[in-house]
Amino acid sequence: LIAIDEKETYLIPTNKGFLFASASSGTEPLELIKTSQKDFSKETKDAMVAFAEKQKKDKEFKDNLGKWRKGEYVDEFGDDTNQEFVYTIVPTTHENSYSSHSDLYTKVIITKDGKLYLEIFNNSLSVKENFPRSEFGFIKIKFPNDEVKSKKVFFGKNLILESPESKKDRTIYTELAETEGPLKLNIDLSTASEYYSDIYQFTLQRNNLIEMLNQLKES
Repeated sequence: LIAIDEKETYLIPTNKGFLFASASSGTEPLELIKTSQKDFSKETKDAMVAFAEKQKKDKEFKDNLGKWRKGEYVDEFGDDTNQEFVYTIVPTTHENSYSSHSDLYTKVIITKDGKLYLEIFNNSLSVKENFPRSEFGFIKIKFPNDEVKSKKVFFGKNLILESPESKKDRTIYTELAETEGPLKLNIDLSTASEYYSDIYQFTLQRNNLIEMLNQLKES
């Protein structure tokens, strides 16, 4: 048993040598075979470097969950548009009439003028969740004092856009920017379509949001 970046890693004896495995990485163990050579093979070194790099990236990802960062839109050719936004990624629970699990992530995007967009991804951030297309529904927000408010939103295929009734309505961004402590959000797709039973829940905090918004370029 050894420690790498505060994570438990194991060297397990076998008939041929050792298995090098991490309890938390989710990757297949590396087989280290006994030989007479005094150094690891190139393949083993490359595998160990790749393993260490993955561990580092996983740690950086987890350390940045909930923190606000800058992003930039690209056009249909993949080129930068010079239009920036801030975003954060937060762990998300998902349940429906068939199952319940907590291995999703919500990406929350806020533009300089306070517009808010939501995208929900699988645990590898490679596939977006599908929503009722072109339908209105509601998001519930629970405040630190246990008050609950509902906000109207518009569902696209893979995107949720806040849709205030009027420009004077308080937005999710306004509530987040002016509230100390976490906001709990509940997205119930049944408010947009009777054919969906999915419910997503996640927590947002202001953290460094205002500071990052102030750093955005003027569009």
